[in-house]
Amino acid sequence: MTLKSTAPGLYLICIATCCSLLYACNKNSDAATNPVVYKFSYADSVLYPLGETNELQVISPAIAKTGTYTSFPEGLDINSSTGAINIHESETGIKYRVYFTDGSIKDSTLISIGGINYLDGVYKINAADSIINPVYNAVIGNSLPNAGSGSVYDEGGGCNGSGCAVNLNDAKINLAQTVRNGTFGAIPVNGSNKEFTLNFRINDKSKKGGNKLKIKVFYFKTLNDITTQVWDLLNGRNGTVINSFNNSNNTPIQGNTGGNIAINSNSGKGRRPPCVVILSQ
Repeated sequence: MTLKSTAPGLYLICIATCCSLLYACNKNSDAATNPVVYKFSYADSVLYPLGETNELQVISPAIAKTGTYTSFPEGLDINSSTGAINIHESETGIKYRVYFTDGSIKDSTLISIGGINYLDGVYKINAADSIINPVYNAVIGNSLPNAGSGSVYDEGGGCNGSGCAVNLNDAKINLAQTVRNGTFGAIPVNGSNKEFTLNFRINDKSKKGGNKLKIKVFYFKTLNDITTQVWDLLNGRNGTVINSFNNSNNTPIQGNTGGNIAINSNSGKGRRPPCVVILSQ
C-alpha cells in the first residue's frame, strides 16, 4: 500500500524536476543568444544646475558601471572611473558627448548642462547694430525664458557695468553698442580684448539657481588685423560645440560651425569662455 500511495507523488516530483531543468536550460540558451545590452545614459539629456554655483550637485549614470569615462569638448567635470558629473564645476550651456568603455563595451551618450552660452565667431559691425543671440541649453533657436517670466540676466551688472551691452530681458549682446560704450577705448584700440562675467538666473528646471558665464571679446579694425594667436584660438574651437550652426540674423564671417561631434578623445581644445571677435570694417 505504501508503494502504491507514494509512486504517483514520486512521478510528479520527477516531472517537476525535469521541467525546472528544461526551463533553466532554455533560459541559459536565451541569455547566450540574446544577451542584455548595456545602454549608457543619464537620467535626462539636460542636466540643470540647482542652487548656487558653490553647491555640490553630482549626477551619476542611470546604471552604475565601472570603467573609463571621457567627454568632449573640454569643460565637463566628470569622474573618469564612475562617470559622475559635478554640474556646478562644469561649463554650462554646452552639449557634451560622454564616452564609456570597460574594455569590451563601448558606448556614448549626449548630455547638456543647462544654461546659456554664445557661439565663437568673427562679427563685422556697421551702421546696423550687431546682435549676438544666446544659445539656451546648447540648442540654437531654443526659446529662452525672458525677464518677464522671472529670469535675471547680468545680475550685479558684471557685463553692462564694464561696457559689454547685454540686454537684461533676453541676454542678447549688442556688439555695436559695446564698442560705442568705450569698452575698447574712446578711440577703440586695434587688437584689444576684454573678458566679462555674466551672472544669470533662469526660470526653468534650474529653479533660478545662480549661474555664470565668462565672455571674451576682441576688437580689430579689419579681418587682416586679426592676429595668428586669435585665429588659432578660434580654429581650435572648430567642432567643439555640437550642432553649433548659427541660424540667427547675424552669421559670423568665421565661426564655430563644427556640427555633430565625431571625435572620441579629449583633445584639450574647446575650453570656454566663448570668444567673440568684433570687426569695425
